[in-house]
Amino acid sequence: MMRKQVLCIIFMLYTVCMLFSEEFAFIYTKGLKYKILTTVSEKVYIDGDFHHTAEIFNKAAIEHKDVKNGKGFVSALFQISEKANSGDGIFKLDEEHDVSYWIDKQGKYEVNQNLLYPLMRDVPLFPEKNLSPGDTWEAEGKEIHDFRRFKIQMPIYVPITVHYEYIKNETKGETKVAKIKLHYEIYRELPELLKIPGWHPLLIYGKVEQFFFWDIENGHPHSYEDTFDIIYVFNNNQMYEFIGTSKGEVTESPELNKEQLKDEIEKAIKDDDIKDTTVTSDDAGVTITLENINFGPESDILQPNEQEKIKHIAKILKKYPNRDILVAGHTALAGDEEGRQLLSEKRAKAVGEYLRFVGIKNSMIFKGFGARLPIADNETESGMRKNRRVEIKILEN
Repeated sequence: MMRKQVLCIIFMLYTVCMLFSEEFAFIYTKGLKYKILTTVSEKVYIDGDFHHTAEIFNKAAIEHKDVKNGKGFVSALFQISEKANSGDGIFKLDEEHDVSYWIDKQGKYEVNQNLLYPLMRDVPLFPEKNLSPGDTWEAEGKEIHDFRRFKIQMPIYVPITVHYEYIKNETKGETKVAKIKLHYEIYRELPELLKIPGWHPLLIYGKVEQFFFWDIENGHPHSYEDTFDIIYVFNNNQMYEFIGTSKGEVTESPELNKEQLKDEIEKAIKDDDIKDTTVTSDDAGVTITLENINFGPESDILQPNEQEKIKHIAKILKKYPNRDILVAGHTALAGDEEGRQLLSEKRAKAVGEYLRFVGIKNSMIFKGFGARLPIADNETESGMRKNRRVEIKILEN
């Protein structure tokens, strides 16, 4: 009798464990699109003394292009935007990387080793078994460090051993997620860089602690939040330390009917009688072009009539609160290239910040193009007026 009772208890415990266990695996659906939005806030110290703060906004626009044998072929556009100092304002788009790679259902990447992005690979990496709250595991991953500012073009790979703990299941909004704690240490000496001239790091070390939330039903990340402390030691023994936090969230990107959106905006512009404004569409989204936009001479201060125009544009944009926006500045071919570039950036930023001031809460970045992308002949006054423009693009993804 006792033996039967013991066997019964063992069976009951096994059944309870199975009920509360999960198999974590990436699920790939051809054509699926979503965005991963990440914000980094950090303080930078040089030889122990505070130097500056920085905020970085990263966006990865993801599309599942193909699925084979449980693996997903992923296309990703990484956009990196930064503010030199924390505070008000919008982020400047510094660079874009359009890359493609395979990921298997456990989270293992197959990426061209010469690619800089994605900066984090094989994290998270799940074991091929069911997991229950309280379970722990380890897996190898990689961090990629960008040394281009030191004129070192090759990506610097830092292998890491990531320690995972499945904490519990919870609900975020309407999504059931698994809360997973992970942490790892970074250490890599870089003797291969000894012969490279100039000032650059020779040692990287530090630590990262993160809470990672996994979307159980949809089989992809939901969000994360982490803290980090990373140190670079340079070949002159100078030490840079980066201490901060980052957080990220996955957001769905429903299909954008660009032609319908273009028609809606054109009608609104006509109804509001907004002058010198056109609407176009392309693969990236729908663009509202403000031609001959008036600032002070060689200035980024918006004239009152342009402020009124942007208020009307903001009223239109408020109908599409879930879409990302890129504000792009362009100049006519006048002055020197460096001056044109700086002016185009300042003017794009001014329009973006005024949109924010009048209530636009969309995720928004800005970029200046100088006179590199003319739409009319710079030899005529009318052509220069058209080229002296700001574009507000509602993005596809």
